[in-house]
Amino acid sequence: MFASATLLAAKLALFFESVISYRTKRYKSYKSFFNYLVLLNFVLLCLNIPFGFFFSIDVNNVYTRESLYHIMTILMLLPLIIISIKIIFKYFKNFNQILKDNKTLIIFITINLVVIGALIFIQGNQDVKVTAIYPFITISIIFLHLLLTSKAMNTDYLTLIQNRMGLNSYFSQLPKTLNHYLAILFFDLDKLKTINDAYGDKEGDIALKEFAKILINETKNKDVVARVGGDEFIIVLIVNNLEEIDIMIKSIIKEANDYNSKSQKIKIEFSYGTSISEPNTPFNIDELIEIADKRMYEQKQTKNNAKV
Repeated sequence: MFASATLLAAKLALFFESVISYRTKRYKSYKSFFNYLVLLNFVLLCLNIPFGFFFSIDVNNVYTRESLYHIMTILMLLPLIIISIKIIFKYFKNFNQILKDNKTLIIFITINLVVIGALIFIQGNQDVKVTAIYPFITISIIFLHLLLTSKAMNTDYLTLIQNRMGLNSYFSQLPKTLNHYLAILFFDLDKLKTINDAYGDKEGDIALKEFAKILINETKNKDVVARVGGDEFIIVLIVNNLEEIDIMIKSIIKEANDYNSKSQKIKIEFSYGTSISEPNTPFNIDELIEIADKRMYEQKQTKNNAKV
């Protein structure tokens, strides 16, 4: 049971790692480590049979938890503990925003940690006839699956950033006025059709994903990035001064140029437009997006006319 529970925890941890890190080399390292951890748990269980380090069963078939029982439980949960610590450090600077955007998920995880911790303590120190940990974990996993499925509805399947539904959900939470500047940055990839025609749709998808990564890297999770169309992206910025907007745009252009200098096939080129709402002024999101879209189109037309 401990080995199977460790395997389940490892699978969940790897799922969370793939979500936050896009299955990088670190993912493979975690996978190897967690596999060794499952094997270690299995070996310790085998050694427990003659030595009874963690639990014992006497001739009357009475189960007793021994002094090292907690170590086995910690090993079982270690994959989830490791990934949880990574998530905390990865998003610590933006923790307030995460709490705001994911209240239900945060409350759910907190309740789970408290309840599971309490159950582990009680069952390790009391003679409880029926274990409640595993049924509780099973129900929790089902509920977590429902939460993640609901969240997935707001996520673009290709780039893993917000989609139009997620963007609308974010806008619905904004107050009617803000104490800061609200900026809409509307991006459209140039020559995506050319990439698809020359190299195939797979390379076009790579261009979309790479551009999304550039936008995510520049916003660093503090602002909202969404893919709202085939090759259209929006960044929503809430800033203290207008200079921050210019700095971000220049940084995005620089990162795209750096990518292009290293890429032999795909070249990321884009047009953009911006619209800004003044602080303490009522705003209309649809109008701001329309203005940014129009300015993006004007820039694209200027580029095309310059090539004629």
